[in-house]
Formats: sequence, C-alpha cells, structure tokens
Amino acid sequence: MINFFREQSRAFYGFLLVIIGVSFSFFGVASIPQLGGGSDVFGKIQGHNVHPDVYNMQNAGTEVIFALQARNNPRARLSELERDYKTWQRLLLLNEAKKIGLDADPDQVRLYIRRIFSNSAGVFDPQALNDFRQVLERKGVSDDRFESIVREEIIATKMRDAIVSPAQLTKEEADAWFKKTCGATKVKLIKFTPENVPAPAAPSDAKIAEYYEFARKIGSAFMTQKQYQIAYAYIPYRDGYDKLTEQQKTEARLETMARTEKFMGSVAGEPGKPAPDFEAASKAEKFRFGVTELSPAPSLPADLPQSQAFAFHLQNLSTTNPYEKVMTDGGYFVIKLVKLEEPRRLTVEEARPQIIEMLTSHARNSAMETQGKSAAALLRSLLTGGTPFDKAAEMLKLKVENLPEYVPVDNNITNFDIFNIRQEVWATDVGRATGYFAPQDMPGIGYIAYVESRKEPEAATRTTFDNALLPSLRSLQRNIAFDNWQRMQLTQADTRLPYALRAENLNR
Repeated sequence: MINFFREQSRAFYGFLLVIIGVSFSFFGVASIPQLGGGSDVFGKIQGHNVHPDVYNMQNAGTEVIFALQARNNPRARLSELERDYKTWQRLLLLNEAKKIGLDADPDQVRLYIRRIFSNSAGVFDPQALNDFRQVLERKGVSDDRFESIVREEIIATKMRDAIVSPAQLTKEEADAWFKKTCGATKVKLIKFTPENVPAPAAPSDAKIAEYYEFARKIGSAFMTQKQYQIAYAYIPYRDGYDKLTEQQKTEARLETMARTEKFMGSVAGEPGKPAPDFEAASKAEKFRFGVTELSPAPSLPADLPQSQAFAFHLQNLSTTNPYEKVMTDGGYFVIKLVKLEEPRRLTVEEARPQIIEMLTSHARNSAMETQGKSAAALLRSLLTGGTPFDKAAEMLKLKVENLPEYVPVDNNITNFDIFNIRQEVWATDVGRATGYFAPQDMPGIGYIAYVESRKEPEAATRTTFDNALLPSLRSLQRNIAFDNWQRMQLTQADTRLPYALRAENLNR
C-alpha cells in the first residue's frame, strides 16, 4: 500500500501553511554575494544575478547527484527540464542555507559517499567508487569538485528538512485521514485532454529562433548523443565450463583472464609503432570477431554472453584508451573503439521539429488548463447554489464518467484515472468537487472530480493504517510543504531562475 503514496506535491493540506509561515519568519533576509560573473544573466535569487558560470556548475552537480542516486550509474540522465528544475531547487536551498550558516563537515561527506558505495550488507566497495570517479574525471569533474557536490547535497537536504519539519497529526485528523484513504469511495469524473481544445497557430520563425537561443544558453539543449562503433573479439572459457566444479571454474576464469590480457597487450602494440590489425589477430587466435553499428548504445550479439558492465566499459573507451576487456558468465570480450562521434548541437533547422512540437504541445496544454479552470469555477458556483452535480455538468456541456467504487489505498487499482486522482479525491469532502488539476508528472491530461460517497472503512485495517500509511502521509506532507515553499519563492519578483524563465518564454 505504501508505494501508492506517491510523493507528488499538491496544495491541499491547510494546516501545512503553518509550517511554511514559520520557515519564512525564521529565515529572514540576508545578503549574498553576486552569483557568478559576466554580462549574461540567467535569472535572480532574491535580487542577486545568477550568471552562466555558477548555473552551469550547479547544473553539472545536479547530474552527478542524480547519477549517484540512480545506483551509482554514471550513464543516468535527467531530461533537460528536470535538470533545470532540480538545479533551481538546489540554488534556492543553498542560498537559504547560507543565510543561517548550515554546513557539512568532511566526516559527513565521507560517510555519505561510503553509504552510497556500500552493498546491501553495508560493506563499502572502494572499486565501485573508483570506477565512478574515473567516469567523472573524464567528464571534467575532479575529486575535489565531486566531494564539494556531495557536501552541497548534504547542505541542501538539511535545508529542505528544516523547511518542512513534519507537523504531527492529531487523533481527530488521523481519524479523518483513515476514512478518506481507507473508505470505499465513489467518484464522478470530468476529464480534459488537449484534443478537446482548438489547435494553436504554428509558432513563427522568430519564436522558434528565440526559443532555440534561449534553450542553447542553458546547457545541453538540442544535442545529439555520443555514438560509438566498436570491434570485438570473444574469448570463451574452456570447453565444458558449465560442468566444472567451483574450484575448476575459478581456475578457468583466471586462465582466460590471463589469456585475454596477453591478447590485449599484443594488439595494443608498442609505443611509436603501428598497432597490429585487430581483426587479423583475433582470427589468428580463432576468436569470434565482429563490428557493431555506429550507435549511442551499440550491443553485442544476442547469442553471446552479455554483461551489465558493458555500458560502463563502453564509456571508458577513448582515442587514448581504445581497448577494454569485459568479463561475462561465458568468457571475456576485448572491445576496441573503431569510431567515436562526439555530441554536437543541432542547428536551429535540425531542432525545428522538436521546438515546434514543444511549443505546440505547451500551447495546447495551456489552453486545456484555462478551459479546465474556467469549467471548475463555474461548476463550483452552480454546486454552491444548490444545482445537483449531474445537472450542473449538463448545463456546462461537460461529459461525466461514473468511476467504479474503489478504496484509495488498494494495491490492486489498475484504472489509470483512479490512480491519477486519488490524492485529490481523498482531500475532498463528500458532496464537493475538486478544482481543476493535472497529474504533476503527466502533462496532457486534466481532471475535475466530484466525490459522490465515501463508506466507513473496515475497522480491521486501522492497524495497517497506523503502522504503515500514517508515516507515508507524513512524508507526503513534507513534499507538499516543500512544493508550496518553492511556489511561494517563485512568486517573488526578485527570484526568477531559468526553469521559470523558460516557462514564461513558452507562454509568450
């Protein structure tokens, strides 16, 4: 059940306003130094300019933290808008932390890193950390900068926790949430999609060029992916490997590893001399040889053993390190870099289809949101005046769908719409309609929901609610409080960062 308390942010907990109000009165206002240098300005934090050097450095830090949290996967990527948004969060939190002197000491940094690179048994894996550092180094992130990024993440997390210290629910509040989340509920639903609004006019050439230039300044917008073409030689373990004892398998792996390293040394050649032909050398040893297509993610033949580490070794390839060995359950591969195409920025004409799609989609979603908010306001007015919901919807020419009865915390919900509306519905009293809302992570769909009935939950589920669901509700409270804090920051005229500026640019 717990996984259904998705940590989405909705502004519907009235008592959380107390938390936010306290945070603002506590932190106050203090001056901070200019955020970077140069004439180009991406935005402002409380009146202080944010320049590209600082913004791009923090943007890179956001990517590193995401890769760390994605199970130490150096290939993990955020979308550009996600990265902008998280960088904006990071800058706001670090600015607030600076005001009140929050910091992290070296021991906290070391502990954070050790915890990230420890296995499920809590044993630290120094090789995994070293491999990760090597990838960062090739991306231009030094060890000192890596530790600085981790330190900043710890500070930002402390600041976030200070802002959203969870309120304690009273017994009455807990009882109310028990009914709202565990009681069988019937809902009438009005759904909005972009297809229901007129198609917007195509963006002008000037608008396309303007957006391209704006996005280009922020970082990696409209870039191609790095592409690799590799040649490979497959060196299997000895025949009958699967039938060997564990001791014999260990000996076979060591034997094959030594053979692989000897082969790698022979094809690498001597400094200052032409390297031997990789294909000829492979075939002379009777190793299976092949060459992949040029691709962002070339793959080895499906009939050969695979390795989850292949992508990591692929990233290690470069003109100065053209060979890597990859261990699998069936043997070793020696892979050689044949061709490498570095990412390049698309021209405005190449990016044109993407930009048109983005601007058009945003315009339709904005029109849908306007339509939905207008309908919600009129609907609430009619309901307040005593008009029954079905009659009010009919008067406004809104299509109503009667959803099947469901329990909000049921783990077996498969109805897509019910899954999307649950949090808004359980915050709404019986006989009332929600405002217009859209799932935060799902643009292109919006809802108005009317709560028709809500049954008393089964008493036997109260223990589960108290032990498992209440902690999740408190976690949800924290996320909602933080989202409200961010939104309040964004309404300040002296705080405008690229994420907000981009949204404004799309709306112009």
